[in-house]
Amino acid sequence: MHDTRVGRFFARDPLTRKYPFYSPYAFSGNRVIDSRELEGLEPLTVHKTIDAAAINFGQFYNDNSIRDNQEYGSTIYAVNDKSGAVIGYTYSIANIGVTGSTVTVSQPPNGQKGVADIHTHAASTENAPERYYDNIFSGAEATPQQNMAQKKFDIGGNNRKCMNGYVATPNGSLQKYDVDTGVITILPVKLPADSGKGNGEPSAGIAAPSTWSYTLKKGDTLSSMAKQYNTTVQEISAENKITDPNKVKSGTKLKITN
Repeated sequence: MHDTRVGRFFARDPLTRKYPFYSPYAFSGNRVIDSRELEGLEPLTVHKTIDAAAINFGQFYNDNSIRDNQEYGSTIYAVNDKSGAVIGYTYSIANIGVTGSTVTVSQPPNGQKGVADIHTHAASTENAPERYYDNIFSGAEATPQQNMAQKKFDIGGNNRKCMNGYVATPNGSLQKYDVDTGVITILPVKLPADSGKGNGEPSAGIAAPSTWSYTLKKGDTLSSMAKQYNTTVQEISAENKITDPNKVKSGTKLKITN
């Protein structure tokens, strides 16, 4: 919390133990250009549409989901300004499921209301003894009317919540289920895909890592970037030919692969 009268922070961020790589007095993880904070807590990126937030989730998490052979799941929610007007959409930090089982999607912070949920389908089981709903919503039926009547699996879960759903699949597709019409559509985007054996075994999934561009801002460290992008300081240093991680400066442009 910040006292504008004296220009000082007078209380630690309540999430300081959750994010030890940030200063306990930092705002928005020191990402004041591309991120916002809800109630001065976790940094988040804001997207213009719900579909755009879903695409960003798929681009960020699908390759990790394939390599880990674990489902990742989040809730997409609206971001409001002080007047309550919607200024965009983002998603909660993903929960990670256990290999061989489904994931319970994470919930928005501070009681924010979700507008859609989204999850991944882990690695391919195309050549496994027991195949799953790899590249479609589980529970998807032949017609929209049958989808709307479904009470089980992914589709049934969205019907019960009266909430649209998205799924990122091992073949690199991103699909959307509309609970009002029962229609499933494929969004025009190509996500990281599984090029592995498809036998469903642990570590069998293979997906090219995602590469992101990031310009360091004042207060950023390679440690905080490694945590945010699910990688290591050593890997960032090697990728960007950094000899001393403690001497990187704000304005430095990085490529970060995770």
